[in-house]
Order: sequence, then structure tokens, then C-alpha cells
Amino acid sequence: MAFMRTKTVSCVRLGMLFTLIAGTAMAQSIQGTATYRERMTLPPAAIFEAVLEDVSRADAAAEIIGRARIASPGNPPFAFTIPYDPAKILADHHYNVRARILVEEKPMFTTDTATPVITRGSPTKVSLLLRRVGATQVTPGSSAGMKPLEGTYWRAIELAGKPIPTLDLKREAYVQFERSRVSGSDTCNRITGNFELNNDRVSFGQIAATQMACPNPTGFEDPFRDALKRATRLTIAGDRLELFDQKGTRLAEFMAR
Repeated sequence: MAFMRTKTVSCVRLGMLFTLIAGTAMAQSIQGTATYRERMTLPPAAIFEAVLEDVSRADAAAEIIGRARIASPGNPPFAFTIPYDPAKILADHHYNVRARILVEEKPMFTTDTATPVITRGSPTKVSLLLRRVGATQVTPGSSAGMKPLEGTYWRAIELAGKPIPTLDLKREAYVQFERSRVSGSDTCNRITGNFELNNDRVSFGQIAATQMACPNPTGFEDPFRDALKRATRLTIAGDRLELFDQKGTRLAEFMAR
């Protein structure tokens, strides 16, 4: 009987070991660090957040695959781990990592570029640079710093978390602001409408568009219009303009031509 009990206990322990090994094999992760250049201390209520997103679909918002949140992260650099289920990773999909620092659920710092990971030869270890939201940055070749909202041709370089490839000038997605009017193109049809801006709070009215039947659509038409529809916040840093929704998710990024 003692032998049987010992054998049973050994089997149970062996089973627990196999379960632990299997669980470790199933769960993989993105390892990373993030920092910012400003010499400042974060408030105690700050939260660091990093997300792993599937950005393969141009006609839909990015799908979150994994997330890491650190309350009161202290001083940079911030080390983080984003666990994810490898069964959700498809070899022909695109995955990015973004990070931000929230204070009372409002972005204080954020990454201004998407960092590819996992597939297509991309790494699983990353180093991210966070930029102060709404801060003025001096760009190379520009002593004026922040570009003016009005009178600038803002070319879309990212929509719904997916970078936009270089397109023919006639097919570019862009916006231009003039007083309370906004106009531009979604890569197929011309758009026009009204907008209101109060500090960094923005709202776009009904957007009218031409009804051209465009051959070889780019797939960015719907994300472009969705960004204008859902945007509640607009920021300009250097030559970049960004639109965010009420949850702080970046909907679109534009670059001044």
C-alpha cells in the first residue's frame, strides 16, 4: 500500500510538472523597454500600458492580442512583458507593439510609430521611445517647430493602426483645415465638412463625399472616414498630426507635406 501511495504521489507530481511545462510552451511573450526624453517624474496615478495588436486589416480597427499594464511605474526606462497565445498568431499577418502612459485614463506619453514584431522576421524584443502628447517638437530642417493646423497639407501615414504605403499623389489620403472647414481625400473620393476645435478637443460634423467608383480601391477609404467620425481629440507635435478617440486610442496619424 505504501508503494502504491508513493507511486500515486509521484504520478501526480509528474502530471503537475507536465502541465507547467505545457503552459509555459503555450504562453509566449513580447519583452521590451520604454522611455522618454523629458526629465520629469510621473505623477503617482500614472499607468504604463503596452499592447500587442494585429494590424493586418485595413478596413477594421486593430485587434488587441495582448496587453501589459503597470500602475505607478516609477522612472524610465520601463521594462514590460506582454504575454500572448501563439495559437492566435498567423504567419501572414502584421503585428505591432504600442505603448503609452495614462493619467486618469488620458494619454500623457505615447509612442508615435508602430513597432513591428513576431512575424516577417520581426523581433520579440523591442525598445520604445515615448513622446509627450501635445508637446511641440522641432523637426529636422524646420526651425518653426510645430506646424500650423490651418494651411497645411496633412498626408495620412497611418490609419486604424496600419501604416499607409506610398501612393500616387492623386490617390493620397489627406486633410486640410481652413477656419471651421475640413476637406481632403480618402484615396478614392473627395471629402468636405465642418469641424470644431476647442484646445485639443475636436469634433467633425457630417462629412460629405463624392461618389466615384474607383478601380483598385486601397482599403483605406473606410478607416479614413471612421477616424474623422470617431475622433474626439487632435494633437500636433512637430510635423505630425494625430487623431484619438474618447478612450485615447490613436485612430490616424498625418504628416505635414
